[in-house]
Amino acid sequence: MSTTLPQDRSEHSSNVPIAVDAAVMTFCWSFAFLLLHPFPTLWYYPLEHRWELATEPTGLAMAWYGRTLFSIAVSGLGGAITWRILRRRGRLSPEIQDGWMGALVVSIVFVVLVIVVTNLGQHPVPEPLPPWYVPR
Repeated sequence: MSTTLPQDRSEHSSNVPIAVDAAVMTFCWSFAFLLLHPFPTLWYYPLEHRWELATEPTGLAMAWYGRTLFSIAVSGLGGAITWRILRRRGRLSPEIQDGWMGALVVSIVFVVLVIVVTNLGQHPVPEPLPPWYVPR
């Protein structure tokens, strides 16, 4: 029994890491986009246990879940489109694969820098809790 893939399948499977790289890069760039531009996203209000699609929150809320969900959806789309395009092509050279890996590293460094820079100027001011809130 052979564990090697047939020739027609091995060409397509060699491009899967490139599609994964594209998906991760798309995640990084879409997450950074949401941090830098006002864009409607899902906000979670933990005290009220509700969700809202808005550009700015109306109370104590966090947008991390909405940003992450949006970025995961965009990255899935970006990875699928890249894989579909690469399926039509043949096997990519190792130099091109190394270039994709380099672009992935640059994207990850970029999104980390965007997160750090956008959080540097923030000085959170505690919002008073609503009078009806009773801690458990």
